[in-house]
Amino acid sequence: MPQIDDLKSEIAVLVKKGYTIAGYLNQYSEKDNHELFLSEYEPWYTKSLVLIDQFLPQRKEDFMRLYTDNNRKELNIHTYSISDALNGITISRGWEEIYNPQTAVRLLFRQVQILKTCLEIFDSRVFEMKSILQRELFDSDLRAAKHLLNNGYIRASGAIAGVVFEKYLATQCLKYNLDVPKPGLSNYNNTLKKAKIINQIEWRENEVLIDIRNKCDHLNEPTTEETTKLIDMTEKMLNTTK
Repeated sequence: MPQIDDLKSEIAVLVKKGYTIAGYLNQYSEKDNHELFLSEYEPWYTKSLVLIDQFLPQRKEDFMRLYTDNNRKELNIHTYSISDALNGITISRGWEEIYNPQTAVRLLFRQVQILKTCLEIFDSRVFEMKSILQRELFDSDLRAAKHLLNNGYIRASGAIAGVVFEKYLATQCLKYNLDVPKPGLSNYNNTLKKAKIINQIEWRENEVLIDIRNKCDHLNEPTTEETTKLIDMTEKMLNTTK
């Protein structure tokens, strides 16, 4: 999916950009670096925050707190934030600077590390989101199959449930990166068994469901009991996915 690849590339670019901005901040005393930090940090922060909220929501508050801590009681070396650096806040004791915008470099590096984690978990997170969306589609299709069955459309009901069953097995093969000879229910079932994702009993149960699905798609009329079993067993698999 090009859109997914573009998003992953965007995170990688932002990580690199974060390190560059940290470099500007580290050389804050030089005018050009000062201005580059002020102009480039805020857009970087906004884009990064959106991605962290999507891919690593449990670290969003940490990311924001590094920017500014709304609960701090006083300003000191431990509570100095990136927003203080943006405002050019410098605290001195006599002629000595105790802390200045460069103090926030370590905070910006921590923000970049949080964003970098999004890149590291990207593939698993995308798969998780796809799985959630696919599950919603599966549930919707099974509700439709049950509705058809309740209204006497046995073959149509079984055909829809059979499609969900096949897509589910195909998804399991994809999840475990299994090499399937060619698409097809029996091939998916055999591949999962060979890889020991399912056992002999589960494989045999799937074969029974495959026979029922084939009845729905061909000339033999399935019984209400068979179609009900296909729907119920498929739903059970979805609810107990490994």
